Amino acid sequence: MSEQQQISVQRKRGRCPYCHEEILAGAVWICPGCEATQHSECKDEHQGCAACEWKPASTDQASHKAEGRALPPELASRKAELQRQGFAILAEGPERVTAGLGRWYWDCGMTKLVYTVFVRRVPVLDETTYFADRVKLEEEAASLDTSALPRGFQKGNAVVVLYLADRVDPEVIERIEHKPERGFAKFHFPVALDLSTGHGAYLQSTPMWGALYYAKFRHLAERLLRPEAPPTKEPLSRAGVAMAILLVASCVISLLALAAVSSL
Repeated sequence: MSEQQQISVQRKRGRCPYCHEEILAGAVWICPGCEATQHSECKDEHQGCAACEWKPASTDQASHKAEGRALPPELASRKAELQRQGFAILAEGPERVTAGLGRWYWDCGMTKLVYTVFVRRVPVLDETTYFADRVKLEEEAASLDTSALPRGFQKGNAVVVLYLADRVDPEVIERIEHKPERGFAKFHFPVALDLSTGHGAYLQSTPMWGALYYAKFRHLAERLLRPEAPPTKEPLSRAGVAMAILLVASCVISLLALAAVSSL
């Protein structure tokens, strides 16, 4: 098996390439060379990546982000916006920022949504890059999810990918804006900003499956596309609020009916 195949298998299984244990919880580190995920402690012990043998310029640092390279402004502004919204920054580099957040939503049926956000700086976003990224980033997001709840049991997973590209192919814009990417309790929500035109693309419609969440996805997309804009509050799910009101009303009516029967 080639080195690249080994890295792919390790990423798919969610195992650390150094200790070969599953990556279930705790601090993780993502190699800027091959993008393999491993435990931060294992990276420090190995002084680099055990999958591709990438080594930082200064091995006494705790992470490759401490090599003295500042983030490009377009990534730094998105990182700051994610932190403002409560996201934890999991990894960062000159071409990518990775962040995560788990949040309970009472207005979405009391479900927990686990976000993994990738901000990617690419020269050109074409269909080849888009489809390759979807598989790779979803596998990586799964390895970063430390929630004990299984997906589908009051929990959903959302992978939000913002591409900052010098050019975005029209075919990719069409797909992003009109073709939802989703699975069972799993959402892939791509966002693209064409830096040459200033056009920001993301899904405009609301699919029936997972409809409660899409207003929140679009809000996050707008904040990441325009982080310099005045902060806005995350919207409530109107359908979810209506469902919650109906549920409370039905419970009250049932309790009143039970009390009336008991008094007879």
